[in-house]
Amino acid sequence: MPVFDLTVIVALAPGHPGLEPVLGSLATSCVGLATEVLVIGDVSKPVAAPALNLTIRTIPSEEGTLIPMRWGEGIAAAQGPVVACLSTEFSVAESWARTLLPRIAGGTVGAASAIDLAPGASATTAAMYLLRFAHFLPWPDTAPKETSNIPGDGAMYLRSCILEHSDLLAEGFWEIEFHKRWLRAGKRLSLDRSPQLTFVGPATLENAAMLRYRHGVTYGSTMVLRHSHSRMRHILSAPILPLVLIARIAAEVRATGQGLATFLRALPPLLVLTSAWSLGEAIGAARARKRAR
Repeated sequence: MPVFDLTVIVALAPGHPGLEPVLGSLATSCVGLATEVLVIGDVSKPVAAPALNLTIRTIPSEEGTLIPMRWGEGIAAAQGPVVACLSTEFSVAESWARTLLPRIAGGTVGAASAIDLAPGASATTAAMYLLRFAHFLPWPDTAPKETSNIPGDGAMYLRSCILEHSDLLAEGFWEIEFHKRWLRAGKRLSLDRSPQLTFVGPATLENAAMLRYRHGVTYGSTMVLRHSHSRMRHILSAPILPLVLIARIAAEVRATGQGLATFLRALPPLLVLTSAWSLGEAIGAARARKRAR
């Protein structure tokens, strides 16, 4: 039998937000569970466990490594049959572990929840939240449902199913690529519309823009190399892509019936972040070389 019920991978986010919020919330949520926590990043000093129910290990990772790549390193080293992906940008609700873990036991390969924004978040933090998680805003109807996509942040996955795709894992845990393969194989994903996760940040505009640019580069390259998209399609659409992304965010906010004030406050930094993403996507696509048939 496995030693742990759950392995939680906590990637240190750029800017090194403190570990206390995420570890403290995990200690409360994982009471009664044998929980391994892997802290991944350029950890320079020991990390103290906030409670006896957490077993914490640190795994060094090069400075500047993107969070999905740190998640991949953690998944490879995990000892629990179920893994959860987090970073120091988040805290989890007390009910997080008890809500999502039964979904995995019930036969889904991945389970996640809607994501809330911390009260008093800055405009840049709110913009980063909307850009990344507009599709996973809390909804009035909170019943869990099967879906085609879930946020990797705060999600739990059956580790054995991740390890079946070692070619993807070698590049990190970019969850969307795994989701696509699992859905084609008939596996299920579950999303709980009641938020079990809070985006805390903090995000500075400079760090957030650089991250969106780097993720955009990876996305543009992946779409061309792995999914045979036209490079010119991504390059030529770059000038209008920021407006398209903001329109999609506005539609999600309108559909939930909440968050309009947050959207309006976040609009100026959203323009910066979507522009950084679109530039990165175009450059990633331009650099890509299609694989030989």
